[in-house]
Amino acid sequence: MENSVVAVPIGRPALSNDDINLIFRKLEPHLKMGLSINRACYKASIPKSTVYDLYNENSQFAERIDTARNYFTDLINNIIHTELLDIVEFQKISLGPLNTDEKKFILWIAANSNAMKEYYCSNIQKIDE
Repeated sequence: MENSVVAVPIGRPALSNDDINLIFRKLEPHLKMGLSINRACYKASIPKSTVYDLYNENSQFAERIDTARNYFTDLINNIIHTELLDIVEFQKISLGPLNTDEKKFILWIAANSNAMKEYYCSNIQKIDE
Protein backbone atom coordinates (compact mmCIF):
# COMPACT_ATOMS: atom_id res chain seq x y z
CA MET A 1 0.00 0.00 0.00
CA GLU A 2 1.36 3.38 -1.01
CA ASN A 3 1.60 6.31 1.31
CA SER A 4 -0.56 9.06 -0.10
CA VAL A 5 -0.54 12.64 0.97
CA VAL A 6 -3.81 14.48 1.05
CA ALA A 7 -3.56 18.20 0.54
CA VAL A 8 -5.38 20.00 3.30
CA PRO A 9 -6.03 23.69 2.79
CA ILE A 10 -4.21 25.80 5.32
CA GLY A 11 -5.68 28.97 6.74
CA ARG A 12 -9.08 30.46 6.39
CA PRO A 13 -11.50 29.42 3.69
CA ALA A 14 -11.80 31.74 0.71
CA LEU A 15 -14.32 34.54 1.05
CA SER A 16 -17.48 34.29 -1.00
CA ASN A 17 -18.71 37.15 -3.18
CA ASP A 18 -21.38 37.84 -0.56
CA ASP A 19 -18.69 38.11 2.12
CA ILE A 20 -16.65 40.47 -0.05
CA ASN A 21 -19.72 42.62 -0.78
CA LEU A 22 -20.53 42.78 2.94
CA ILE A 23 -16.98 43.89 3.75
CA PHE A 24 -17.18 46.59 1.10
CA ARG A 25 -20.60 47.80 2.29
CA LYS A 26 -19.21 48.16 5.82
CA LEU A 27 -16.19 50.12 4.59
CA GLU A 28 -17.92 52.26 1.97
CA PRO A 29 -19.48 54.99 4.17
CA HIS A 30 -16.20 55.53 6.01
CA LEU A 31 -14.17 55.69 2.81
CA LYS A 32 -16.67 58.11 1.26
CA MET A 33 -16.16 60.41 4.26
CA GLY A 34 -12.49 60.64 3.32
CA LEU A 35 -11.06 58.25 5.90
CA SER A 36 -8.00 56.17 5.09
CA ILE A 37 -8.36 52.44 4.54
CA ASN A 38 -6.78 51.80 7.96
CA ARG A 39 -9.21 54.13 9.73
CA ALA A 40 -12.19 52.77 7.77
CA CYS A 41 -11.20 49.22 8.79
CA TYR A 42 -11.05 50.32 12.42
CA LYS A 43 -14.45 52.04 12.25
CA ALA A 44 -16.03 49.04 10.46
CA SER A 45 -14.34 46.48 12.76
CA ILE A 46 -12.77 44.66 9.84
CA PRO A 47 -9.18 43.36 9.99
CA LYS A 48 -6.85 45.48 7.87
CA SER A 49 -5.08 42.37 6.64
CA THR A 50 -8.33 41.03 5.18
CA VAL A 51 -9.01 44.26 3.31
CA TYR A 52 -5.46 44.63 2.01
CA ASP A 53 -5.37 40.98 0.91
CA LEU A 54 -8.66 41.45 -0.94
CA TYR A 55 -7.42 44.73 -2.41
CA ASN A 56 -4.28 43.05 -3.78
CA GLU A 57 -5.97 39.86 -4.99
CA ASN A 58 -9.36 41.04 -6.26
CA SER A 59 -9.27 43.77 -8.91
CA GLN A 60 -13.03 44.43 -8.71
CA PHE A 61 -12.82 44.94 -4.95
CA ALA A 62 -9.81 47.23 -5.41
CA GLU A 63 -11.68 49.28 -8.01
CA ARG A 64 -14.69 49.65 -5.71
CA ILE A 65 -12.43 50.72 -2.83
CA ASP A 66 -10.64 53.28 -5.02
CA THR A 67 -13.95 54.66 -6.26
CA ALA A 68 -15.25 55.05 -2.71
CA ARG A 69 -11.98 56.69 -1.61
CA ASN A 70 -12.21 59.21 -4.46
CA TYR A 71 -15.83 60.14 -3.68
CA PHE A 72 -14.95 62.74 -1.02
CA THR A 73 -12.26 64.33 -3.16
CA ASP A 74 -14.59 64.47 -6.15
CA LEU A 75 -17.33 66.01 -4.02
CA ILE A 76 -15.02 68.71 -2.66
CA ASN A 77 -13.62 69.41 -6.14
CA ASN A 78 -17.17 69.85 -7.47
CA ILE A 79 -17.98 72.31 -4.68
CA ILE A 80 -14.79 74.28 -5.32
CA HIS A 81 -15.44 74.25 -9.06
CA THR A 82 -18.93 75.66 -8.49
CA GLU A 83 -17.51 78.40 -6.26
CA LEU A 84 -14.92 79.31 -8.89
CA LEU A 85 -17.65 79.53 -11.54
CA ASP A 86 -19.66 81.80 -9.24
CA ILE A 87 -16.64 84.09 -8.80
CA VAL A 88 -16.12 84.27 -12.56
CA GLU A 89 -19.83 84.92 -13.16
CA PHE A 90 -19.82 87.64 -10.53
CA GLN A 91 -16.81 89.23 -12.20
CA LYS A 92 -18.58 89.23 -15.56
CA ILE A 93 -21.56 91.04 -14.05
CA SER A 94 -19.72 93.54 -11.86
CA LEU A 95 -16.73 94.09 -14.19
CA GLY A 96 -14.69 94.95 -11.14
CA PRO A 97 -11.36 93.54 -10.02
CA LEU A 98 -11.23 90.50 -7.77
CA ASN A 99 -11.27 91.32 -4.08
CA THR A 100 -8.54 90.07 -1.76
CA ASP A 101 -10.52 87.04 -0.55
CA GLU A 102 -11.31 85.95 -4.12
CA LYS A 103 -7.65 86.26 -5.11
CA LYS A 104 -6.58 84.24 -2.06
CA PHE A 105 -9.17 81.56 -2.84
CA ILE A 106 -8.05 81.20 -6.46
CA LEU A 107 -4.38 81.14 -5.44
CA TRP A 108 -5.16 78.52 -2.81
CA ILE A 109 -6.92 76.37 -5.42
CA ALA A 110 -4.00 76.70 -7.83
CA ALA A 111 -1.50 75.71 -5.14
CA ASN A 112 -3.46 72.95 -3.42
CA SER A 113 -5.61 71.26 -6.03
CA ASN A 114 -3.83 68.22 -7.45
CA ALA A 115 -5.14 68.84 -10.95
CA MET A 116 -4.17 72.51 -10.93
CA LYS A 117 -0.82 71.95 -9.24
CA GLU A 118 0.21 69.33 -11.77
CA TYR A 119 -0.88 71.51 -14.68
CA TYR A 120 0.12 75.01 -13.61
CA CYS A 121 2.43 75.11 -10.67
CA SER A 122 4.29 71.92 -9.87
CA ASN A 123 6.91 73.92 -7.97
CA ILE A 124 4.55 76.10 -5.91
CA GLN A 125 4.45 75.08 -2.29
CA LYS A 126 1.12 74.56 -0.58
CA ILE A 127 -0.34 77.71 0.87
CA ASP A 128 -1.92 77.72 4.30
CA GLU A 129 -5.26 79.39 4.78
